[in-house]
Formats: sequence, C-alpha cells, structure tokens
Amino acid sequence: MERSEIMKRKVLLGVLSGILVLGIGMGVYLFFHREIFESNSTPVYENSSFNVEDIEITEKEEPKENILNKNATLEEVTFNKDKINVYLFWGNGCPHCEHLVSYLEEIYPEYQEYFDFYGFETWENEENEKLRNQVNEKFNLTSTSVPFLIIGKETIIGFNASKKESILNSIKSAYESTDRYDVLKEIVEK
Repeated sequence: MERSEIMKRKVLLGVLSGILVLGIGMGVYLFFHREIFESNSTPVYENSSFNVEDIEITEKEEPKENILNKNATLEEVTFNKDKINVYLFWGNGCPHCEHLVSYLEEIYPEYQEYFDFYGFETWENEENEKLRNQVNEKFNLTSTSVPFLIIGKETIIGFNASKKESILNSIKSAYESTDRYDVLKEIVEK
C-alpha cells in the first residue's frame, strides 16, 4: 500500500474515532439527564426563573393610527388664535424624522391645546420642497436637511433624544408668547 493511502486511512480512522467518542459522550450525558427529556413538558431547571406557566399570550397589536397630520398640504393649514402651529419638513424613509414624529405623537395628547401640527414631506413632493425653500428664505437658511421643525420663531434641524426638552420648551414658549409668529401665515398672506 502506498504511503499516501496509509495516511488517508489514518486520517479517516481518526475522524471516525472522534465521532465515536463524541457519540458515546452524548449518550452518557443523555442517560444521566434522561428525566429532562422523558417528560412531555418544557424542562424547568432548579436554578432557572423561567416557568412555562408564566408565559402570557397576547394578540398582536395593530399599528396605531397616526394622530398627527404628517402629510399636510398648504391648503389644510389653519391659523387658530388659541393655538400655535408646529411645522415639520421631513423626508420619506428618514429615521430621524420618524423618531421626531413619534415623539410629537407621544406629547400631543397632553399638549394638544397648545399646538396644531402640519408635516410636509420634501424628498418626494416638489410642492413641499418649494414651500421649504420659501420658509428657508424667511429664516435666512440654506440647509435642506431633515427633519426641519419650526415652532414659532425657532427652527430645529435634526433630532435626537437630547432635543426633546428643547422642543417641548419651545412649544410652551411660543404658545405663551404675546407676539406669536407663524412663518406660513406670513407666506400665505404675502
């Protein structure tokens, strides 16, 4: 027999021996732990806090309906003397925009007497992009970044958790102001 043939057989014999040892080890383990595998229920281990009875089955919730008008048109905007308007220019697919809308939806039930909300998608809607450019002119801005939030005389570009308090304070401040400013009202009445 050739030397390479002998080597192949030794390797094969080694692999088969390893598989045999693993199989015997698994058999011994299963033999000594058979009570776990013989019952028809999920095993509960002594040190485990998991218990099958603790599982609560709930129905999948339907996605909640948006409570804010994030697809507004300029024609839908109203100017209520008892509230301020909050405007958002956003982009379809922008995760920061979605997080901002979620935050505004979260605070809206408590602060709905303070503001009305109008969102304008600018990445896919040319009319909204033109409106954004008019707003930029009023505030002497050149940025086209989203999300772009307007609360009275304040503009906020971008969103993260650190801006939540600032947004809420801006809403309260604009609402309480005796000199309320509304950029879209200025554009519409022009």
